[in-house]
Amino acid sequence: MTIDFKALLDQYATPTNLVAANVGLEREGQRVMSTGQLASTAFPAVFNYPGSPIQRDFAETQLELVTPITTSAAAAIGALQKLQTTVQRTLAPTELIWPLSMPPALPVATNQIPIARLADPLAVCYRQQLAKVYGRRRQMLSGVHLNIELAPQLLVELFQHQTEFVVWQDFKNAAYFKIARNYLHYRWLITYLFGATPVSEAHFFTTPDRPQEPVRSLRNSRYGYTNATQVQVSYGSLTRYLADLQTAVATGQLSAVKEFYGHIRLRGGHQMTGLAKTGVQYLELRHLDLNPLAPVGITVEQVKFVQLFLILMLMLPETAAADQWVASGTARNQATALTPPWSAPLRLAEGTDLLAMLAQLVDRLQLTSFQSSVQHAQSQLRHPEQTLAAQWWQLIQPAGQTAAALQAARHYQAQQLAI
Repeated sequence: MTIDFKALLDQYATPTNLVAANVGLEREGQRVMSTGQLASTAFPAVFNYPGSPIQRDFAETQLELVTPITTSAAAAIGALQKLQTTVQRTLAPTELIWPLSMPPALPVATNQIPIARLADPLAVCYRQQLAKVYGRRRQMLSGVHLNIELAPQLLVELFQHQTEFVVWQDFKNAAYFKIARNYLHYRWLITYLFGATPVSEAHFFTTPDRPQEPVRSLRNSRYGYTNATQVQVSYGSLTRYLADLQTAVATGQLSAVKEFYGHIRLRGGHQMTGLAKTGVQYLELRHLDLNPLAPVGITVEQVKFVQLFLILMLMLPETAAADQWVASGTARNQATALTPPWSAPLRLAEGTDLLAMLAQLVDRLQLTSFQSSVQHAQSQLRHPEQTLAAQWWQLIQPAGQTAAALQAARHYQAQQLAI
């Protein structure tokens, strides 16, 4: 069943309901010593309690900061800043939060990369399985996840003025899956603008199978954090999405549904397993690199841009079957990820059109607070040297990436401790 979301949005979207989304952030990051080596200290015990917003991810050194749900980009960034300040005040003065998605220099011996020492043996076993399947080195990649729920009042307004769907949740599922498919098709633009992993540090790659660095985003390429190629999950519908995930688990391709590392996950709540009962409630965007130029790894401007980009994804048509549409987007994204940081976009005309449509949306609805993020993206499209990957590449030239990352980490530490 198809529905003309663009026509609905053109008629019923308002400056208020279009941007009143619910936003949450999950920021990962390695704890390191002032020398740039992984911290040898244990995860702070003060954060070890059920429901803590400050957690460990794969490794004992790998922080995960989870904000509450907020109602704006600024509020989400503010919540993340508070969490990071709490961490900085708890860590020893010589311990820093590494500002990059690519890990610092890793130990030569794989077993010296410490899996998180959790109290739950099942959680430890799960991480040991991940280490066996993907390798501990790849598990040390970090990023920022952006969780977004479209403004409920917007979806309600659209639902009330359409006739294709009778059931409210079916309508919501269709809207979110359309956004997901188009986002995955056009995500190359996000990687072009916000990719920030041009080079690796020592012992991340241990085989000859490695790219020619620098690139725009190692983490978004096939060298990043991805499932095996045989794990194929359709975004055609909720039924197909859930069936493919269940098949992957049943056949041993995934140890659990949560092991699916798609760049977008459709979420019904905290546990992915509840999606069949709840239907889609929000989207989890998982492929954003940490922004090394931002104290908390992402900026208000980035969140606003992605928020507006998702609305455009709901409006745009799809010109191929769902699986083909997503697969072509994957190929485009990986090609973009492996281009040099200073190179022009591979799909300049398409990017220009996408940003022109975003600018028109901003102008038509007078979304003045979103204007600068779109204008900045337009400038980056014309000037590749302004993209995050290119800026970071230039910054690391004088003394190398480790020195630049430590300098940034110390600067952010000082900023946050001064609050």
